[in-house]
Amino acid sequence: GFPVVPAVVGILPTPGSWAWWLMGGRAEDWLNFDWKYPGVGLDLGVRAPFEEEVIYRMGICVPVVAWIGPRTAIVVSGLLFALIHIACGAANPVCLISGFVLAWAFLKSNTILVPMLLHAIGNFGTWYVASIFVLPYFRAN
Repeated sequence: GFPVVPAVVGILPTPGSWAWWLMGGRAEDWLNFDWKYPGVGLDLGVRAPFEEEVIYRMGICVPVVAWIGPRTAIVVSGLLFALIHIACGAANPVCLISGFVLAWAFLKSNTILVPMLLHAIGNFGTWYVASIFVLPYFRAN
């Protein structure tokens, strides 16, 4: 059969990236972001995982599971999670995959704490890699 997941993961960020660019987003926005401002740890490790997981897992997964079922809830929640990240300039397939994994973790664990913790770990990992390895390379070249 046709590989649906790789197709979606590879294709979904493209229109989102174009929309972000048309709205004035540029690569420099990401490169010039202050990854070392004093509140970055709280934003990435606490605020974002708390707010986003409450919205996408409790606010979206729970009603969709009750209405249509868990598989559809994972897809809907994951797609919306990815789309909002694309709209905010994070146009990459990691957000889509993360959205699916976090929705699955929420439904499998029956607690919001598991996807919140996974989200925080993912954000800290992104912050660490970006601020220590990726950004210094691009800023030096």
